[in-house]
Amino acid sequence: MQKINSKDILLVISIISVFTLLCPASFIGFIFFICLGLFLIWQCFRCNMHSWKKECYSKRNRILSLFLSFLFSASLSYFFFLRWMSANVTARISHVLSISPRIFLIFVGAIATVGSSFFFYVLFERFLASADKCFEKPPSFPPESDSFFPSEISLSEKTLLFLCAAGTVTFCSRSSPLYPLNNWGDVNCFFTVGKSMFHGLVPYRDLFEQKGPLLYFLYGLTWFISNDSFFGGYLLEIISAFFFLLYSYKTTCIFIKRKCIFLFPATAFLTYTCWAFEQGGSAEELCLPILSWSLWLIFQGFSKNRYSYQDLIFLGLAAGCVFWIKFTLVGLYIGWFIWFSYDAIKRGYWKDIFHAAYQVTLGIILATIPWLLYFGINHSIKDWLRVYLYDNLFIYSLSADSNMGVLSGIPLLKSLLDGVYSCGLYNHVILLLYAICFVNTFIHRQSRLAKLLLLLLFNVFFFIYIGGRQYRYYSLVLAIFIAPSLALICLSFPELRRCFNSQAAVILSVILCLYGSFLITPNRYFLRFSKTDLAQYQFKEIIDKDDKNATILNYGFLDGGFYTVCNTFPNCKAFCGLNIPLDELKDLQKHFVDNGLCDYIITRTYVGDEEYFELNLYTCIAKCDSDYSWGERTYRLYKLIDTPSDS
Repeated sequence: MQKINSKDILLVISIISVFTLLCPASFIGFIFFICLGLFLIWQCFRCNMHSWKKECYSKRNRILSLFLSFLFSASLSYFFFLRWMSANVTARISHVLSISPRIFLIFVGAIATVGSSFFFYVLFERFLASADKCFEKPPSFPPESDSFFPSEISLSEKTLLFLCAAGTVTFCSRSSPLYPLNNWGDVNCFFTVGKSMFHGLVPYRDLFEQKGPLLYFLYGLTWFISNDSFFGGYLLEIISAFFFLLYSYKTTCIFIKRKCIFLFPATAFLTYTCWAFEQGGSAEELCLPILSWSLWLIFQGFSKNRYSYQDLIFLGLAAGCVFWIKFTLVGLYIGWFIWFSYDAIKRGYWKDIFHAAYQVTLGIILATIPWLLYFGINHSIKDWLRVYLYDNLFIYSLSADSNMGVLSGIPLLKSLLDGVYSCGLYNHVILLLYAICFVNTFIHRQSRLAKLLLLLLFNVFFFIYIGGRQYRYYSLVLAIFIAPSLALICLSFPELRRCFNSQAAVILSVILCLYGSFLITPNRYFLRFSKTDLAQYQFKEIIDKDDKNATILNYGFLDGGFYTVCNTFPNCKAFCGLNIPLDELKDLQKHFVDNGLCDYIITRTYVGDEEYFELNLYTCIAKCDSDYSWGERTYRLYKLIDTPSDS
C-alpha cells in the first residue's frame, strides 16, 4: 500500500470541506453529503488517484489557479451561509453552543472555504496544464472527429436508467403514490385546464392560464389514467425522466468517446433532489427529455460535421413542442442557430443557412399545425395568441420589474445577476458544475465544440431569466447541461473513468442515487402527512355529502388542488388567482362571488390572519390549517346561503 503523505491528508480535508459547502440545509443532508465525500475519497485512494505527479506548472498557471480556487470557495461559502441561515437545525445548534447563528455559520463557512480552496486549486491547475498542451498542438478537446456513437444501449443499461428515473421521481415528486397529494398550485392549474380540454372547455377562451397548450394536453391525457389524483402525472414524470437520462447518457458518450455509465445516476440525483425541482410536474421538468434529445442531436451533428435534413426537421419539431409548452425555454435552439449561421458564413456556405432555416421551420410548422386546427375549429385563435404570447410578453414578464421595459443596460444586467443568485440559492451544486464547465471551456477556447457549448449554456440561461422573474423552478431546465459538465471533468481526469466505471461502482452509484434522493429531497417531510390531514380531502368529504356535482371556486389564490380531488370542472374563466396583474380576472371572480354563481367558495390566508374577503352570500362551514409548499396556510370553505325561495 502506498504511503500516505501530507498532500493526501490535505486532499481528504479539502474534499470534506467541499461537500460541507455543497450540502443542503438539513442535518440528514449534511450527514449524507459527508458520507458521499468519504466514499469518493476511498475510491480515489483505492485507484491511486491520490498520487501526486511532479509536473511543471508555470507561475501564471499557479496564480490563476489560486485566484479561481478562492473565487469558487468564497462563492460556495456565500450560498452555504444563505441556505443554512434560515434552517431550523442552525438555530438549535447555535442555541446549544450559546452563540449567534450568524457567527456560527461564518465560523464554519470560513474553515470550509479555506479547506476547499486546495481542492479547487488542484482542479484548475490540472485544467490549465491541459490548456497549455492544447496551445502546443492541435486542440483535442474533446475530439471533434471519429466521434463515438453508441450503436445500441444495452438492456441492462436501459434497466439501470429506468430504475434511476423511477426511483428518483418516486422519492422526489409529490405526484408519487408515496405522497397524499401534489398540492403545488402550478401543476394543479395544468391538470385542471388539461382535463377541461377533454370536457369541452377551451384553454384561454373558457379558462385563463398562461402556459402552452401542449402542456395542458399532456396533463389532460393523465386524467384518463387517474381523474382525482396525480398518478397519471407520476407516470408521465417517470417516462420524462427516463428519456432525459437516456439522451444525457448518449451526450456523454459523444464527449468522452466511450460509455461512462456511472455519470447518469449523478445526473438523476443532481436534477431531482434540488430545490428547483419544486414538487414535481413543472413545465421545465417535462421539457427536459425534449431538450436533452435536442442537445444530443446538436452535438451528434456537430461531431459528424453535418446535419441531415431529418436532424434539422427533428430540431424544428422539438423547438416547436418546447415553444408550445413554455416559450422562454427555446434559448437552446436560438443559440444553436446563431452558431450554425456564424459557422456557415465563416466557411462561405451561405446556402446552408437557408437550407437549415427551411428544414427547421418545417419542423416548427408540424408542431404548430395541431394547435392551429384545434383553436381554429373552436374559433379561439385570437384568445390563444393574445393570452399565451401578448399577455405573457407584455403584462406578466414586464410586471416583474417596472424598469424592464427596455431590455438593455442596467435592468438587463440586474435580471441576469438575479438569475445567477436564484440559481445559486436553489440549485447550487449544478451552478458549481456550470461554473467549472465555463472555466474549462474557456480554457479550451480553441475548440469549436467548447465555443458551441458556452453559447448554448448562455442562451438557455439568458432566455430563462430575461423576463425579470426568478422563481426557483426556473433553473431546473439547466439540468440538460449536467451530463456535458460531468463529461468535461472526466476529460480532464481520465482516471475517473477507470475508477468509477467498474460494475461494482456503477451499482453502488445507482444505490447512492436512490438512497440520496430519498434523504435529500426537500419534499420528504410531506411523507408524514395523510390525506385526512389536508384541507383538500377534508373539504371534498363535506362537498360530496352535499352534492358531488357542486360547483366550486378557488378564490384569490393559485389552484390549490380542490378541482383535482373533487374531480370537478370550473364554471368560471378565472378559476383561480394567478400571478398576472389583470384586473379583469379579479373582477370576474368577484362577479361570481357577489352573484352567488358557485355553490362553494374556497379561500386561503396566512395562519392567524382574519378573512379579508367580503362573501355576503356565503357562510363559512369549515376551516383547516393545512400544508402549502413547505409552509402552512389557513383554508376556509364557504357554502352558498339558501334563499327563502329555495326553502
